[in-house]
Amino acid sequence: MTRNISHLFMILSVGFLPVTWPVKAGGPGKSAIYQTREISRIRHAPLQSDPTEQTRSRFVMGTLLEVTVVGHNILHTSKLLDMAFEEAERQNDILSDWNDSSELMRFAARAGTGWIVVSSNLARALKDSLALGIETGGAFDVTVGPLTHAKRHNSDHPVNIAPIVGLEHLHVLGAHARLDRPGMILDLGGIGKGFAADRIRARLESAGALAGFINFGTSTLLGFGNREWPILVVDFFGRPWTIWILVNAAMSTSEASAAKDDIINPNPKRPVTTPSRVTALGWSATRVEGWTTAGIVLGRAGLEKMKRPPDLLMIHEDSAGLTRWTGPAAPDPRQTRIQVLQDGS
Repeated sequence: MTRNISHLFMILSVGFLPVTWPVKAGGPGKSAIYQTREISRIRHAPLQSDPTEQTRSRFVMGTLLEVTVVGHNILHTSKLLDMAFEEAERQNDILSDWNDSSELMRFAARAGTGWIVVSSNLARALKDSLALGIETGGAFDVTVGPLTHAKRHNSDHPVNIAPIVGLEHLHVLGAHARLDRPGMILDLGGIGKGFAADRIRARLESAGALAGFINFGTSTLLGFGNREWPILVVDFFGRPWTIWILVNAAMSTSEASAAKDDIINPNPKRPVTTPSRVTALGWSATRVEGWTTAGIVLGRAGLEKMKRPPDLLMIHEDSAGLTRWTGPAAPDPRQTRIQVLQDGS
């Protein structure tokens, strides 16, 4: 297994740390991640039969997606990158709540009319959302769509919002799904990029990718294959804290503040404005993104009371400091203190 230190990502709460060049985007409640590249990575084109690494970026799903893939040769790698962005666009066409023609919004338009046949992809996303909702005690709730849409359009909350918000009104059975009440809207922003990243990985691996790194919206990262992907993690104040090495694992970070109030607490149906940040490391990008969203809603006290997931490493940061929980089945981040990097070791 090789270690490619030239891929170095930074998770930041706010602000900017000097790097070779930054890619800054983000999504609702998501902290920025910056990638640095070394000039030494620019080298001659490999022979057609050599394993080849290529990187491509594109604005998709409302944010910047950057994908690095290692294929068997230059033609294979280029085709893999085409597949990655084709899959990202497909997920956007299914999961977006910004596009009235997406499958998700067409499903919501039929809320209150009974069971609807949905694609296997949407059914899987809805099932994962319901499972996360149950696991987090309702802190993760995709039925807050009416609230996020009202906030998005700077309008007041809909009248009688209570009857159309609540996971008990969302049902999935096989290839069928149902929303109980007219006016319900689902917001999958809390897992959308992670869900898409997992599907991109699956498609790339099935097509023979040797390794890959998915940087989705600068807040959700996934590395896979025979490659180590170093991640520079900084604390809530932007100070370098440690380096995590992603090996077939994913991580995500979410943040809340008075200025970044896009994460909705389903009870009491208001944005979270208490300054805090949650980072999670796990095997699934869907789960790490969902749990960081829920962690912001739960807060430190809620997370301490919650039965935390065994497959995740989670860090909560706020004005009181940093708290870390590690599940028995969580990935080993193989931490190397920042001093090691500074010493050039």
